Amino acid sequence: MRRIGYWLLLAVFFIQVGCEKDDICIAGDAPRWHISFRDAAQPDLPKAPESLWIIGADSTKPLTNPVPGSSESTEIWLPIDPTSSKTTFNLIAFGVLENDQLSGSVEQLAISYATEPKFLSKACGFTPQYFQVEGTWIEQSKSWIKSVTWTTTQITEDESIHTIIYH
Repeated sequence: MRRIGYWLLLAVFFIQVGCEKDDICIAGDAPRWHISFRDAAQPDLPKAPESLWIIGADSTKPLTNPVPGSSESTEIWLPIDPTSSKTTFNLIAFGVLENDQLSGSVEQLAISYATEPKFLSKACGFTPQYFQVEGTWIEQSKSWIKSVTWTTTQITEDESIHTIIYH
């Protein structure tokens, strides 16, 4: 009986020793587009848009599904398409969903970029990094967005803010 316990303990030890740090991926996520919303009258104060819905330009399914009248998110992180050189989103403030039709004040934001892969580890493989980032926003006549500031030309992580929207 002691012999079985000894061999079992020895087997567990060799399995643990055989596992390398690179065998488990912890930080393999692609960076996302980090957007912050601020008050146009007081630019240092965060301000959440009213009932914000976000839909990819080539999609019909919203990335967000707010509770009507909600105003909680002052920052959002949007996915970037690594297989394309441009990602576009429709931001709909004061959004109302009735009979599967979404209405509200629509703004379109886009970023164009060059993609370069970065090797993380054997387990994670490569993750995209975005360089030469340029943002576009076409101001509408009755826009809920007052101005947009693009704070960087590269997106290599999603902790820092890449775009600030004043409304």
